Amino acid sequence: MMTDLETQFSTDDGEQNYFQPIADLIRAEQHDLAKDTLIADLASLRVPLAELCLETQNDVVDLRDWDNLQQMIFRRASNGVLCTAVGLDLCCNQGEHITPEGWVEPYVEVVFYSDDHFPFSARSREEILAENAICTGISPVPWHGCMSDIEMVRMPVVGLARLNSAVERDNTLYTRHCAAADYVAWRLAEWLRALRYHQTVKRYLDQEGLARHLPVIVGSYHSPFLEAVYFPAPSRRSAKETKARLASTLERQNREWRAEQEQKLWETADTVREMRKAIRATRFWPSRAMRELRRTYELQEAVYAKFNKLGLPRRPSWRTADDAEFERFLKHFYVDPFL
Repeated sequence: MMTDLETQFSTDDGEQNYFQPIADLIRAEQHDLAKDTLIADLASLRVPLAELCLETQNDVVDLRDWDNLQQMIFRRASNGVLCTAVGLDLCCNQGEHITPEGWVEPYVEVVFYSDDHFPFSARSREEILAENAICTGISPVPWHGCMSDIEMVRMPVVGLARLNSAVERDNTLYTRHCAAADYVAWRLAEWLRALRYHQTVKRYLDQEGLARHLPVIVGSYHSPFLEAVYFPAPSRRSAKETKARLASTLERQNREWRAEQEQKLWETADTVREMRKAIRATRFWPSRAMRELRRTYELQEAVYAKFNKLGLPRRPSWRTADDAEFERFLKHFYVDPFL
């Protein structure tokens, strides 16, 4: 015989009537009340997934790389505009970290929005929530899919692996055709995972804050598709300090990129050097293969001349007899223009 809760979850309308108040509590930042409801109903279910939810309900959940997010909100898009809102979406089934136990930690995909598609900077939290509340699959909110071209950031989550893995690992098994208690536990576990994530983001926004006062839209790429809007407390680090850290980070990233790019360019140059060596050693051979090698060399040089905009050398560079002069040519022609 099914319990009242199991009966309610036997229909879509029943589920909707159960979860709508939970969603309202989360959006209203009444996370503890939402958790009390979920935990009480999970405790009524005598199934393994429900028991796991109870065991993990007080596990500490953390976000990594918060300082990176602090800096990125000062990074401008290609049109020179700063973002006016941040989106933090939980990605659950492709975690970047697997624990020694084989559990998968989710991660947060950070995206940045401007006022191009919705006037975030002129709207209150309540107005953004109201716009979000009318979202449907047919009529999404204006900002969905309309991110600024600022580089996306991934923030690791630590502490949700066990619950996340339990929800994701066997999610194809949980349908209304399975045991009613198992299905209800799975749906409640999905919402508990979402709630724990919202609680974590809110804690960081309150304790760490951000150096700009802008809305943070918290959602998930996985069920439940719930979005809430939070505003950060002021960061302990000023906007001036954060922008200075961003400048330092960008300078370091540029140095690292140049070093990596230069290494790749010299690998190409090394190949050219070896081809030249082979051509000069065999240039008097009446060999079709050697003629083909020279042709390949000169075609490659012509291609590079188009991209580096230096134009073709007066003669094919393999004809350069002096090794030191050829090394200068390699750097000038194959490396420097691409850095």
